[in-house]
Amino acid sequence: MFMKSEVENRSYGMRRYVVRGFEDRVINVLKSDNACIFGLAGMGKTTTARYIYVKLKREGKKVIYLTREEIDIEFRDENGKKEEIRSISLREVWRGDRKDDEVEILAYAVVIALNGTLLHRLGKKGWGSLKWIVEKFGSKKLEKLEDLHTKICIGISEVKEVAEKLYDWFEDSFGIEVVNTFGKNEIIGKMLEFFRKNILNDSLLSILLNLSAFLILGLTVSSTINNIKELIKELLEKNPLSKIDEDMVFIVDDLADFDEDEIKNLVRFLKVVNERGVKILFVKRIDDTDEECLETYFKLLRFMYDTKKRVPDLNKLLFRGAKDFLKIRIREKLFFMDSADKEKFVELLNANGYTAEVIENKFKIKFNEALDTIYKVSAGTICIALYLLELDFTMDEMRKIGEAEMYYTFSEIVKANEDEKRLMVESNKTLKLSSLFEIYSKLKEYPCYIAIILNDLSEDEIEMFCEDERIYKRFGKCSIISSTDKYYRIIIESYKEDWKGKKRKVYRAKEMWKKFEIFLDALCEFYTDEEKEDLEKDLSIIREVIIDIFDREFEESGRFKYRMLIFALKNLEWLHLKGIKKPKSTFLWSSIALNKLPRVSLRFLPIVFEVWDERLQKENLLYALVFARTLAEFGPYIFENDGYRWISHNLNEKISDVDGDDVVLCWKIWTYSSLAKGLNEYGFFNDGYYCLMKAEEELEKMKDDNLKNLAEVLFLINKAEITRTFNPVKALYNLYQCLSNLEGLKFEDSLKEVFKPLGGKAEEKFKDQLKELRRSVYYRLGVTNYLIDLNESERFFRDCLKLSETINNKLSLLSYIGRINVIRSFEFEFEVNRGLCDFERLWNICKENLPKIPNDGVAHRCAEYLVQSILNGEFKGKEDLLRYLELDNTVKTLFYGLSYIFGCELEDLNKIVKMLRDFDLSKFPEFRDPEMAVIVGEIKIEVEEMYNCYLKGDKDYYEKYKKLIQDDEAYNSTYSLIQTLTRILFFYITGDLETAMKLAELKSKEYPKVLNKLFKDLSEVIGKELKAKSNEKDMAHEDVKKAFVKLFYFFV
Repeated sequence: MFMKSEVENRSYGMRRYVVRGFEDRVINVLKSDNACIFGLAGMGKTTTARYIYVKLKREGKKVIYLTREEIDIEFRDENGKKEEIRSISLREVWRGDRKDDEVEILAYAVVIALNGTLLHRLGKKGWGSLKWIVEKFGSKKLEKLEDLHTKICIGISEVKEVAEKLYDWFEDSFGIEVVNTFGKNEIIGKMLEFFRKNILNDSLLSILLNLSAFLILGLTVSSTINNIKELIKELLEKNPLSKIDEDMVFIVDDLADFDEDEIKNLVRFLKVVNERGVKILFVKRIDDTDEECLETYFKLLRFMYDTKKRVPDLNKLLFRGAKDFLKIRIREKLFFMDSADKEKFVELLNANGYTAEVIENKFKIKFNEALDTIYKVSAGTICIALYLLELDFTMDEMRKIGEAEMYYTFSEIVKANEDEKRLMVESNKTLKLSSLFEIYSKLKEYPCYIAIILNDLSEDEIEMFCEDERIYKRFGKCSIISSTDKYYRIIIESYKEDWKGKKRKVYRAKEMWKKFEIFLDALCEFYTDEEKEDLEKDLSIIREVIIDIFDREFEESGRFKYRMLIFALKNLEWLHLKGIKKPKSTFLWSSIALNKLPRVSLRFLPIVFEVWDERLQKENLLYALVFARTLAEFGPYIFENDGYRWISHNLNEKISDVDGDDVVLCWKIWTYSSLAKGLNEYGFFNDGYYCLMKAEEELEKMKDDNLKNLAEVLFLINKAEITRTFNPVKALYNLYQCLSNLEGLKFEDSLKEVFKPLGGKAEEKFKDQLKELRRSVYYRLGVTNYLIDLNESERFFRDCLKLSETINNKLSLLSYIGRINVIRSFEFEFEVNRGLCDFERLWNICKENLPKIPNDGVAHRCAEYLVQSILNGEFKGKEDLLRYLELDNTVKTLFYGLSYIFGCELEDLNKIVKMLRDFDLSKFPEFRDPEMAVIVGEIKIEVEEMYNCYLKGDKDYYEKYKKLIQDDEAYNSTYSLIQTLTRILFFYITGDLETAMKLAELKSKEYPKVLNKLFKDLSEVIGKELKAKSNEKDMAHEDVKKAFVKLFYFFV
């Protein structure tokens, strides 16, 4: 999104809106129902929708404008009065295959948010925060909240303060659980930084809706999504969504800009808000470029103007789901826009600065004579007429365009019989497209302008474009853009972006000319094979050159702008549909998207796999393997269980038969080992083991010792991650081998090939990678030793701290050092850099850097501090910090279980038991082997029933469900360390101390040295509490609390 203040050149555009005659009817319908404006491209549907937006706002309604791109629009009403329209884009939110409940989450957030902004619904905290925001940024009274415009223009020093106030406001509007789960601090921080840079002027209501969408977009971690699903289900059961009391309208412009998946999810979202009383105005562009689309156009035309015609299938003709929004008296709710009659056309010309006097002076003929020609060749479409006028077409050029066809007004078409009607429409279409082709032909003389209509491009990118041999060969000389160019002020506007430490100018097409891309696609569909091939060749060369320029910039610098990423993917998708494949670019930009825009990348995956179906040359193959490794590495954060497994099968299929030199083998090994780690995380142990074995096989084939050492480092890191819990000694062996490999690594020519797909200078990449790998190995040595030798663990964490640069990494390492101190000596102060530190200090650092800390990090640091506060008797007054625990389910569950042992009674016992039950059940693994899957499934059922019998008060069945399942007892059946502690907490807080003691003793034998001692100590002190006399109970209980605290700090 680029804000108005950045734009250096702005077209005056439309001087005033021309009323088309049906706007008041649309507004009247929207008082009680939904409506839809539809018509062919260029008829003014969007302009009319904006006018309706302005009218509704002036009537006091709250209006949300949802559109393709998020921009500020300066609009002039029928009197020329300026209004600012703030459009909000949900387009990227719908990328990929979003599930019903995720869409419902967004709808829930929006509905609650919209209700929450009304003054009488705000509580004390929300009201206070809102008042603070208004006093700081606003200029109008609180009573005028619906008209309030908030200027968020903040310096870095103020981000924290604003974040806290917005957080409080969200919390009061949404409710604590929703805000803390939705309100990813990292995302909020980025949005605030975005506001700071762009000086956003907007209403509070729109900011909240925009943030709601943005926060949902940020939910890419599957575990977070799962937590939210459960949370929303629970909240909806307790408090179903209520009707929105205020008059509110959503305008969706244009449905044709959304693909099928996006429409499906957008409709789900709109259904939820529609059911709560929000009215919706849909805008839909009808295509007429092929026979099928033309038939759709005729069916709608017949229905609108022949009252005897039955209602057609609106789901097919407008959009899937239309029938759910347009149910009765449909003709009254559909508004068809076609070309303007001549009188209205003159008004439209006048409104855009082309008065009779201007046109007579321009063409040196009488106005009516010129008007007849302009009206005919544009087929009454004002957008096309303006293109012709702005590009200085002569009257002779226009007359020549109109020689072959007749133009028929809309009233003439409606009166004609069916056969004549079709001929008339075809004639009009041919006229329009003939004009558009001539417009394109004139622009073709300046190919960089076509390039900018298709992409936002920087000055240096334009220079590279004009110098490209393919452009010269296809178009002839291509001049670099200049502000003195004939068409510059007509077509172009610019903004600045940061690049390599400097500011550079970026050009983009003005809004009216941006629409020309739609007409270009229409021309490609309309013309005969030879003409179509010629036009498509032009556009494909332009798009290919642009992609290659983006590729070159990335390869030289190792950097990119999000603009480049979005347009690269868009161009690649267009070329792919035309049968043109660019493998290297496809793999390069999809790899970046997986990391930076995961939801966007989902839609692109089928294209990537299709490109990979063909045999790849080595250079392309390396980029494909980088993509494969990136997908394997980031897949667990995007896909859930079976989704990731499906991805792993696809990648296995692609890379299993790939042969190549040691560079190729290196990337294969990294891909296989990343897959092994991801599959293991989801409990697909057999699949993970297979991938690990494949990685080892490829490693054995490598001949270059230096390259083999590098490949082995990442392989051993992933292997250590997999084996750490059940075989820490083996994991340590692997990690020490990593250190040995790193010491021997040196930069050689073979490494240039390895790092080439990552862009930038290979030697710099190597040095950066070496430092990061050493830090990563130190960290994992600390984590692995944490299980068997706390002193060694602390040593490696302190070594890692010296190499760490980010505040998040530093906080995590300091936390480990502090927790080791608690486990070892039960002391909460520890020495760092010749000074003392404790968990309160860590929490304060965390709070100061909230935008930079991920959710789980915030929750962990807060929990550490709260337990320290409880033990020091300083917890009172800190209850509001409990909201941060909502950011991580593990931390929340263990903390509330521990709090009950402390006697804090933050929640009633049954609610804590339910927390422990749900968390316990979520930790059962999934097995591919059918027999194992059945066995574990049965145990899971028994464990669930054990919890449920306790909650029902059924003691007999509770005991039965603890009995044998085959050879094991249900209470013994845990599959992870954290699951074991959760089960022990359940037994202890429910008074079943004997079972808690036995389970701790039993499991202590299965775990490595440190955990063996912690669980054994817990078992012993619980045993002592069981046997303690009445005067010894308190002291024995203190020992139990101490043992649980050590285990809590071990895991948190």
